[in-house]
Amino acid sequence: MPKDMIGNRMKLLRVERNLTLEELAAILGTTKATLSRYENGQRRFKGEFISTLADFYSVSTDYLLNKTDDRHSGLVDIANGLEDKYIQLSNYARDKKISPEKLKMILDIIDDNS
Repeated sequence: MPKDMIGNRMKLLRVERNLTLEELAAILGTTKATLSRYENGQRRFKGEFISTLADFYSVSTDYLLNKTDDRHSGLVDIANGLEDKYIQLSNYARDKKISPEKLKMILDIIDDNS
C-alpha cells in the first residue's frame, strides 16, 4: 500500500475537524513539518503514531491504514463487549446489594485504569 494513502486519510480527518497543521502538531506534540511530511507521503509512519492518530480521531487503525472504509471497524465490537461487562457488573452489584455509590466507585476505578 502506498504510504501516501495513509497521509490522505490523515489529511481528510484533519480537514474534517477544521484543524491546521500547526494546531494538530501542538495537540499531538510534534511539528508542523513532520505532519506535512506524513500527509504528503514523504515520511514513513510509525505504528505508535498511527495508534495515536486513531485514538485522537476515534477511528480504527485499519481505517487509517486503508484496510477498510469503515472508520470504526472493530471499535463497535470492543464497545459492545465493554457494554456487556458493565451490564454484568451492574447485575452483580444489584444481586449482592452493592450500593450505587460503591458501584460508581468501582466504575471510576475501571475508567481510571483503562
